[in-house]
Amino acid sequence: MRLGTALPPILPTVWGRARHAAARWWLLHRRPVLRVLIVTLAVTLIYGVWPYATLWNLNQALVRQDRAAMAELVDLTAIRREITRRLNKDRTSDIGRLSDDFIQTLEYEIRRHGANAVDVMVTLDWVIDLLAAKSPGGRGIFSELSYGFFDGPTDFEVRLGRPGTDQLDLHLHLEGARWRLAMLAY
Repeated sequence: MRLGTALPPILPTVWGRARHAAARWWLLHRRPVLRVLIVTLAVTLIYGVWPYATLWNLNQALVRQDRAAMAELVDLTAIRREITRRLNKDRTSDIGRLSDDFIQTLEYEIRRHGANAVDVMVTLDWVIDLLAAKSPGGRGIFSELSYGFFDGPTDFEVRLGRPGTDQLDLHLHLEGARWRLAMLAY
């Protein structure tokens, strides 16, 4: 070929065929693809709202003083396990910082009950009292909600209280088909 000769028009032909094939594929598969996209979007939205619905149920149980509902929503074993982990400096824990009040309460209970202090201290009444303290006028905890977001696919972090005040940190964990309160610290 000489330098002055034009190149054959192969590229526009290949591009046109590819574009035509993609348009034909879209016409044939448009409905199933849109269905999958809509279902995926709906499932994602439901999953994103799910822990907030659990918080709503926790709030309603607190306002109505429904101990049976609270017992279903609170995993005392997990809360005790996380507090014990936090006390063991060789293990990692989901509990971040602890307030001086929390540490003083733990010290007092350890002096009174020894090794069983966490089991004695962490009861459903203790959890209810902590949540009720963040429920101004008995109206519930939503007015104190300052943060709530996923920490992982099965973990949801919640912070009650304004920054600079005494905050209550909650951790919801997905167990099977339900979210439960699995950690709290102040």
